[in-house]
Amino acid sequence: MKAPQFYITLALGVVCLVLSVANLIYNKNVQNLNREGQSLQTQIQEQEKDVNRVLEIDRRFKSLAQDMANASVKNESIRQVLSQNNINVNVPVSSIPTPTPSK
Repeated sequence: MKAPQFYITLALGVVCLVLSVANLIYNKNVQNLNREGQSLQTQIQEQEKDVNRVLEIDRRFKSLAQDMANASVKNESIRQVLSQNNINVNVPVSSIPTPTPSK
C-alpha cells in the first residue's frame, strides 16, 4: 500500500471512529430524553386522575346538595342546617307546609 492510500484509509478510519462515538453520544441523549418524556407523561396521567377524582367529588357534592335542598322543602331542620353552613335554599311559598289548626 502506498503512502497516500494509507493516509486516506487512516483518515477514513478516524472519521468512522469519530462518527461512531458521536452516534453513541447522540443515542444516549435520545434515550435520556425518552426517559424524561415518559416520566412527564406519567406525571401528567397522575394529574389527570387527580382532576377526574375532584370532578367526580364535585359532581357528587352538587347532587347531594340538590337532594338536601329538595328535602329541606318539607323539613325545616334540614333547611336550618343548610342555612348554618351558608347554603341558602329558596323555598316557594306554596311548598312550605302550613300548620294545621289543632282542635
